[in-house]
Amino acid sequence: MRIYVVSSGLESRLVRAPNRARALGHVAKATLTVELADQEALIHLIGEGVPVEDAGAEPVEPMGDDE
Repeated sequence: MRIYVVSSGLESRLVRAPNRARALGHVAKATLTVELADQEALIHLIGEGVPVEDAGAEPVEPMGDDE
């Protein structure tokens, strides 16, 4: 396994993992939450100017074992 630096811009963490995706997932699980947006959340966040992002819109770099 390799040791990866996972950075959020505010802090950096060293994570031992078999690949980049697992290192990122490890940190994301500890720092992020994901839930389906309900109508109230949509109204509030769109009203605050938060755009809806399309996860498939940008090319994604491969996260294989080689990096």
